[in-house]
Amino acid sequence: DHHISSELRALIEKHWHDQDAVYEKIAEAGMQKYYNDLPNKEKVFFTPEEIEAGHGKCSCCSDEGNRKYVNGGDHPMLLIRTPGSGILQALDLVDKNPFDPKFIEQTAQELLDTGVTVQTAHAGCGAAKAVLKAWLVEKGKMQEAEHLTQSDVDAFAKEWAMTVARKMKELSPDRTSDIRSDFIAQLDRPKEIHRARILYLTDDDAFNANYEGLPQGFVERTGGKDDLKDVLDHVDILRSIAFDEGHGFGTKFGEKAPEQFVICCVARNEQRLKKLKDDAGAKVRSLAPDVAKRVRIDGFLA
Repeated sequence: DHHISSELRALIEKHWHDQDAVYEKIAEAGMQKYYNDLPNKEKVFFTPEEIEAGHGKCSCCSDEGNRKYVNGGDHPMLLIRTPGSGILQALDLVDKNPFDPKFIEQTAQELLDTGVTVQTAHAGCGAAKAVLKAWLVEKGKMQEAEHLTQSDVDAFAKEWAMTVARKMKELSPDRTSDIRSDFIAQLDRPKEIHRARILYLTDDDAFNANYEGLPQGFVERTGGKDDLKDVLDHVDILRSIAFDEGHGFGTKFGEKAPEQFVICCVARNEQRLKKLKDDAGAKVRSLAPDVAKRVRIDGFLA
């Protein structure tokens, strides 16, 4: 870790300790009690009226810096959260090509089915970078893959979001006036680091991770699926970003409960909450022991 500048180290220290009190409280009481004690906890979920006031839903990245997106007006949109707004799924393709027509169509259709009208990309997206790199390597462009700049990645992410939005318009001609893409240049976190110490794994798309009483964290939607393998692979990629030494809190995550990375499962019934916790627990146990002991599974029923 000798390559981390003293300024960056100070930034990491500050953002870690700023959150200590919250995580001590969560470790002591558990997420259910923490949630139950929130003032106005009903605001942790968007109402249908709020979704309508925001003019649909916005597809955006799991990045904890995506806090709010306003679609022409003052009303925040409900955010549908997946790594890179869905681009990370391209890693499962044989040729890793995120512009593959079938992949674009499948992504666009899923977003339409979910009620999404705005497809976004954001500056400095790690998921977009991982996909671009893998795709270049697949095409034998090793040099380019090695020397990606921030502006390369941003341009690529922007282009992908535009391509998906175009396909959404084609598939849903009656809604073309609502559908568009956008690029989020400014995130609500320092651009050097991720400050998430928690990840919300949510069954309920109406979950609003940006409610001010909740600690800022990554968000990954389950889409209500029974087979959570891909979802939990994403969860682990997000967890590894938090564990990164120069871009996250790295070795600050420890074995003591208040210092563990929290995977917080959010569900509407006991059975689903148990399934999310069990599956996430199994995933964590499959990791290297020194990683697994620094992660804790928790959650709450809404």
